[in-house]
Amino acid sequence: MISSALRMLGRAGPSRRIKRRREFFELAASFVPMLAVDTGTGGRFFVRTEDLHIGRSLFVNGGRQELETLELATELIRTSIGRDALVGTTLIDVGANIGTTTVPALLSGTFERALAIEPEADNFSDLRLNVQLNSLESRVVAVRAAASNCEGSTRLLVRPGRSGKHRLHGPRESKRDGVEVSTMTIDALLQREGISPANVGLLWIDAEGSEDRVIAGATAILEARRPIVLELNPLMVERTGGSQDKLEQRLKLHYSHFVPLRSGSPVEAVLRPLEMLPALVEALGKGKKVDVLLLDLEAHHG
Repeated sequence: MISSALRMLGRAGPSRRIKRRREFFELAASFVPMLAVDTGTGGRFFVRTEDLHIGRSLFVNGGRQELETLELATELIRTSIGRDALVGTTLIDVGANIGTTTVPALLSGTFERALAIEPEADNFSDLRLNVQLNSLESRVVAVRAAASNCEGSTRLLVRPGRSGKHRLHGPRESKRDGVEVSTMTIDALLQREGISPANVGLLWIDAEGSEDRVIAGATAILEARRPIVLELNPLMVERTGGSQDKLEQRLKLHYSHFVPLRSGSPVEAVLRPLEMLPALVEALGKGKKVDVLLLDLEAHHG
């Protein structure tokens, strides 16, 4: 059956290929636990056939939107700060999942190394597998933990079949819900790995509503005014017991501008003063989200 599906996939025209790939992925789930996909310059990945979120998306589309977001963010950093701003630097990838940001970021030559942080067991296993598949072991430090504002442990709510939707539990959930995972601060990890905050080219955060806690534990990066990409999603922050207001207040202390990168509604990717950030979030509406790049141009241009 799989061989027949492969022949059909090869004969499919461009307009039908995505549909065929989806059908093949769903069929394969009955026979194999994992498939491999080659995204071209973005690297090769093993994905679980039970994963109907990132795994299926990566296999069916041969890539993900975040790859375009990463390319846009790095180009904006170069044009705003300097063409050599990222040369020899480290990417901090929070919520690294299976490596879909870390791997292409290193293969492109944009960053010298990466610190990839992922709390969920299967995701972390696949992250290490994909790092090895792309021969990046010497350039990646993978840490199984949830980046937060303190050292210790917390509960992670795991959504089977939705590898990118796991999140830390909130105040309304029982402490028995989810699985226990370790928490670490970015500050502690930088110190442990001997990474200078000044050498961090980009802090990339995809934490499903825990962005305020991640930022609270990354004071060294904030004080060094290093670029940050994060998702603003007030509804998710509220569900995890965080505070959108506190998040924005911390950012205002260290950054001067932001650029919307993508969202659920059309938002132009232009440089804006940070004072406009609350208005953007409000304009998006409840339940909407937007990825933003945070920059401090005053520190770089005096």
